This record gives sequence, structure tokens and C-alpha cells, in this order.
Amino acid sequence: WGFRFFETVTPIKPDATFVTQRVWFGDKSEVNLGAGEAGSVTIPRGQLKNLKASYTLTEPQLTAPLKKGQVVGTIDFQLNGKSIEQRPLIVMENVEEGGFFGRMWDFVMMKFHQWFGSWFS
Repeated sequence: WGFRFFETVTPIKPDATFVTQRVWFGDKSEVNLGAGEAGSVTIPRGQLKNLKASYTLTEPQLTAPLKKGQVVGTIDFQLNGKSIEQRPLIVMENVEEGGFFGRMWDFVMMKFHQWFGSWFS
């Protein structure tokens, strides 16, 4: 009886990329992050347009190596500004450690970003 007032939605499809994030010291400069598996959320009917998702990383920067399936943060689903569900944010692909010169370049760039990043954001 009360079920007609609610609907179950899948805001993130299985194995879909939720966000792309910068990786330091890796063989790739960016990595795809997602939820890994589909997760359903039950919300009041007609409220899908008000469902928002944001993410938080557990560390300020991602550094290689990263393994597929590794948890690096949290996806937070909000409905009308109120958190209703949280899911782990996981790495969707392996990122191996980069070569020596690539790591040195990333070190310089990361320091530059740490020192002057607020000027560019």
C-alpha cells in the first residue's frame, strides 16, 4: 500500500565511471573512480531530479600504485540537501608506479600544486 509512494532507482550504473581523478607518481596521470557495483536507492516517487551525489577522498591526493577495487573515498547521495546513502568510491583500473623521470616530474608538479594551487583554483 505505502510502496506506491516510493521508487527504487540506480543512480550509478554497474562499473560506470563516477569521476576521474588525478594520480601522482603513476604510469597514468588520471584514474577512473566509481561505485563498482550498482546500488539501489529508495526515494519518494518523483524526487529523482532532486537526488544529488558528491564524493570525498580519504587522502588529499591519490598516489600510485593503485589496485582495481581499492577503496579511496566515499560517494554520498543527498536528497534535498540531506544525506540518505553512502557507498565506497573505488578505483576502476590498476595504476602502476611510473618510471623514474615521470615520478620526479610528478614530485616537482605536486610541490608546485601544493604551494601555489590555491592561486589557480
